[in-house]
Amino acid sequence: MRECPDRQCPLWAWRMAAARPGRQPACSGPDAPRRALRDVRRQCMTCAGGRAEVRQCAAREACALWRWRFGVRPQTYRRVRQRFFAPRMLRLF
Repeated sequence: MRECPDRQCPLWAWRMAAARPGRQPACSGPDAPRRALRDVRRQCMTCAGGRAEVRQCAAREACALWRWRFGVRPQTYRRVRQRFFAPRMLRLF
């Protein structure tokens, strides 16, 4: 991980963020969690090839980023999905 030469990787800035004692990592700040999720999403788009491929990704067991592939926390995605597919009352005007 430390010797990773791929500086174009969206996750490169995050690779050693916790291992820098006394130094402020480049990926810190109040918006760091949101940026981390965006970078994970960008990495998944690069790996899979596109939005549809990310949605159909079958690397559930092999990929550590699989749960965050949509660019949101898994709990948030689950709530949004439940709300989106929940039965709704039919309104007749």
